[in-house]
Parts: sequence; C-alpha cells; structure tokens
Amino acid sequence: MKHPDTEPARERHRGMAVNERLVVAYLMDQFDSAAKRRDRAAMMALLTQVDLDREQAASTTDAVLADPKRYGY
Repeated sequence: MKHPDTEPARERHRGMAVNERLVVAYLMDQFDSAAKRRDRAAMMALLTQVDLDREQAASTTDAVLADPKRYGY
C-alpha cells in the first residue's frame, strides 16, 4: 500500500464526502470562515484544493450559499 502523501491527490480523496476532504486537508476551518463571509471565490478555491473540478466546486459553493442554514452557516 502506498503512503497517503505519495498517492495522487484524486486517489487520496476517492470515496470521501466534500467535508471529509476538507477535514483531511486541514481546510475545514478556512472553508467555514469563507462560507460565513459568503466569499464564493475563497470557497471555490478551497474546494479545488481538495480535487473538485471547477464545475463541482461551483455547484457545491452555490448550494451552500443558497441555503446556508441547511449547511450550518
């Protein structure tokens, strides 16, 4: 088995939910802060760091911004 740090990023995140990806990348606090500020660009940038493509990042970000209470913001 490969060490997690040597695996391609997409392989490391396979099967993980978005929030799990943010947690293992130590980006959850930054994402929470960006969501509370309603900073779409920052949210999308963080999501692309955990291997969501631009379309997935936009869809996820827009869902959170459309109904922040549903996602805890």
